[in-house]
Amino acid sequence: MRRVINIVLNTLCIFYIIPYLVLQIVRLLFGNISVEANLLCNTLMSYILIIIWTTYLKMKNSIKFNELPLFYLSRFKLILFGSGLVGIGYSMALSILYFCPFFDVVIPNGFTYESYQRFYSSFIMLCLTVIIIPVIEELLFRGVIQNLFIKYIGLQKGLILTAIFFGILHGKSMLFIFLVFYFTGWLYFKTKNIIYAICVHICINLTNVTLGLLGLLDNKIYAIYLCLLGIILLFIGLIICLIDKELKYK
Repeated sequence: MRRVINIVLNTLCIFYIIPYLVLQIVRLLFGNISVEANLLCNTLMSYILIIIWTTYLKMKNSIKFNELPLFYLSRFKLILFGSGLVGIGYSMALSILYFCPFFDVVIPNGFTYESYQRFYSSFIMLCLTVIIIPVIEELLFRGVIQNLFIKYIGLQKGLILTAIFFGILHGKSMLFIFLVFYFTGWLYFKTKNIIYAICVHICINLTNVTLGLLGLLDNKIYAIYLCLLGIILLFIGLIICLIDKELKYK
């Protein structure tokens, strides 16, 4: 258990503390920087450190992200499709958060709602959000941390703790994050290939970005329809993955 706690604490330090300290040093040396540059630098620095941390843990523990090839499963295309539906459906179903009194979109200091939207609609942030961040996070959390947690504390505890840890890093939506990423962790464990987990994560982020750019979440009527449609797609995706004879839930 001591090893698990060390991994959690070191990961939290890499996510939050080190980037913050480095940015404070940069400010002392070069003066204040714009809020956009500050947020972008913080994000880039965090994920560069995560890549280093992931590589270190992977090499130290001889972890393989893909123990089996993508096409090992006879119905891999169908399962990939189901994984995509889970991601899209989950993102749309999460529209329910906009009706929860405890949920509120937090705008970082120095931003207005409009400037924050423009910042996240920029090309570099779209690339980070839709492609780079999902890949990096899956390699760390499912590929490395989940494998180590399962090794140290067992399968079910490892899957649950990884999903809880990942959910905590996402703040108020942690319960919803836990539910879908427990499934994602299970999917990775069963398929032995990180591509399926990455597929779910990319589809979630891509759908989030698309809904935001289209402004559909600003209208509560649209949000209700999106939520209902998302629940349907989510269940279809889950059924595709869970009833497949090669992925029986054990």
